[in-house]
Amino acid sequence: MSNRLKKLRKEKGLTQADLAKVLNTNQSQYGKYENGKTNLSIENAQILSEFFGVTLSYLLGLDDDSCIVGSKKMTPFQSLVRDRDLSLKEISEATRIRYPTLSGYNQGIRTPKKKNAKILAEYFGVSIPYLLGYEENFTANKPNATISIELVKELSFISEKKSKLLQEYIELDKKERDILEQIRSAVL
Repeated sequence: MSNRLKKLRKEKGLTQADLAKVLNTNQSQYGKYENGKTNLSIENAQILSEFFGVTLSYLLGLDDDSCIVGSKKMTPFQSLVRDRDLSLKEISEATRIRYPTLSGYNQGIRTPKKKNAKILAEYFGVSIPYLLGYEENFTANKPNATISIELVKELSFISEKKSKLLQEYIELDKKERDILEQIRSAVL
């Protein structure tokens, strides 16, 4: 179990302190769970299995099938994250989709809407229907899917920069008008 706790924590890009908060304990105590020095209570094990979106038997090391509690199989998103050995933090940084949103997808409690489904499909190089679970077979997206996500990120960066520059321009323009007004007042 200890290796699974550590693996699941790292997959989500979390620290031991983050998970200690989830269990309402301290980092030292959580570290003991992760290192196998102390066993989790059933209550804490259930909290963590729900938090990570895995079965209790998987978390406790009794089963190698980590399927989401209450479902028979993992969602394509969960499989892609697991199979590609990516953390949600890495995916969030690459796609600019908020971490809590990705966490909801990974726990199987949310489904990507149109915009995020498109971004994630391009990021993983799969079709949108596959990502959403409408197709069972992996269908490769466009061969330049990696470039597409990079273009989306670059476009977002440009948009943010333009917005900042526009704001700076407006402020400078106002200062310029104020100075010109002061000069006119001094001359008259």
